[in-house]
Order: sequence, then C-alpha cells, then structure tokens
Amino acid sequence: MQDYVPSDGEYVTGWQSEHEAYPFRISARDLARFALLYLRKGQWNERQIVSENWVAESTKTHSEGKRGRGYGYMWWTGDSGFRSVGIKGPVFLATGYRRQYAFVFPERDLVIVHCINSDTTKTIPHRRQVTHLMWLIFRASGDTSLAPSQAIEDANGKRLSGNAISDLFPSISVFGKNSRTGNPYKITFSNDGSLSAVAGENSDSKDDGRWWVDEDLYCQAYGTWLRGREYCFQIVHDGDLLKLFDRKGVLTSTVSIDKD
Repeated sequence: MQDYVPSDGEYVTGWQSEHEAYPFRISARDLARFALLYLRKGQWNERQIVSENWVAESTKTHSEGKRGRGYGYMWWTGDSGFRSVGIKGPVFLATGYRRQYAFVFPERDLVIVHCINSDTTKTIPHRRQVTHLMWLIFRASGDTSLAPSQAIEDANGKRLSGNAISDLFPSISVFGKNSRTGNPYKITFSNDGSLSAVAGENSDSKDDGRWWVDEDLYCQAYGTWLRGREYCFQIVHDGDLLKLFDRKGVLTSTVSIDKD
C-alpha cells in the first residue's frame, strides 16, 4: 500500500449487527493494488502474500443471489451485472460507501476501481453512470462485443426541447417495463400536469402524480411510488419510442408511445 495508514480505519458498532465493522479509507491506487493482488491469486512481486487457496475460496459463490450474482467471503461474485451494455463474463467485486468499487475480471486480466471523495461531495453516482463508465473503458480496450452506447450524444432520434415536451406529453400514454422486476407499466399524462400510472401483470398497482417541464427537461413525481421523489430527464423521440436520459446524459429507460 502506498497511501494507507492504520489511522485510516477503525472498529465501529451499530444496531444492524452484534459484530463490529471496520470501515476504512483507501485511495484509488491502493484499492487497485488490492484488487490486483487478488487477480494475481495472492502474489505480489512473485511473493505469495495471501494464500492462493484463500483467494479462490473467498471469491467463489457461497450464497446465491438474483440475476446470476452471489456472495463469497466479503466479495460479490458471479455475473458482472453489466449485461445491459454487453459486458459479460465472470467477475468478483468489492463495494463500498457511496459507490466505491473494485472490479476484478480474471478472464480479461483486468481490474477497475471507482472512487469518489466523500469528504467533498454528497452526490452518489448512479449505478447506470458507473455502467456507462465501464462501457467506455471496455470500448477503449477494443472490445467489439459491446451493446450500443447508452449516451445521449450517440442516441438515434430527436432530442426534445421543453416546448416540444409540453406539446407532446398531454396527448400520449407510454408503456414500459421495470428494469429490475420486469413488470409492465403504463403512464397517462393530462393537460393539467397530472399523471396516472398502473403497473403489474394485472395492473394491480396504481398511483397518481404530476409532471412538468423544467427548461428542456421532463420532470415527474409520483404520489407514493419512488417515495414521491422528483426526477427529471432529457427526452429523445425516436419513432414510436421515447428514450429517457438522466441529467448526465445516460440512458435510464425506453418506453413505447400510445397516442390517444
């Protein structure tokens, strides 16, 4: 380690467990070294620092999760979790506070780390932004098996202005599928800025909310879904599809248009 000192970590207790935790601070280059140590099966400069058997045992799946993922000994295991952008293959990774990551791709002989300075920002990158960063890294490596870019500057279709959004939305409903559950949903927009939504195979989940335009962003808030939080998106209109991009210009969802 180049930057780590013992005072960068300490034992803490909390209501979540009877066992102590040991959170610690680590620089990106030190985290990359740690990941590289595991990529090299515990060796550093031809010296066995960590048992090769322990590396193998700790980075294999002991608890099965969803979508081909699992958990080992303090490592997440299994599928990379980036299939949406075409990144496939086995990986094990460590995750930390505020989207700190250490990814190890054994078959690619590659480690990638992602860190933020939690002392200077309260902004937490969304997973889709990390996903797009991974896509950019793999594209730069020459990987030709990737899915198309999810960046708004590469999107097909026309980016809508605030006026175009105001004109279009009161005349449509949209259909989509929840990216996590796969459940279908439908949202209907009204001229008065209200919206109604139904979700589920039998439309058994319902909610109302509101929508509005903020400069060139489409914004919405449900009454109870998503805890009533406000979300704003850049919109690209591509035939019978609307593509919603976050403020950073990364694709969040694609929905089909049904005009009334």
